[in-house]
Amino acid sequence: MVQKFKEVEDQNFSLFNFVNEINNEIEMEAENIVSIQHKIDSLKIENMVEEQKRGEKMKIAEVYFKL
Repeated sequence: MVQKFKEVEDQNFSLFNFVNEINNEIEMEAENIVSIQHKIDSLKIENMVEEQKRGEKMKIAEVYFKL
């Protein structure tokens, strides 16, 4: 009975360690997702600014070529 208890205890400890490793990996991936989302948001803003500049240049070009 003591031997069986020790086996089960060892198995539980192994599972506990496995769960901790998985949780750490999940946490790291969640941080990666947040970082990537920040990069995406930054690129979206950058793209909007560039589109606005491009639109302004097009308006200037239209006025210039209509003269």
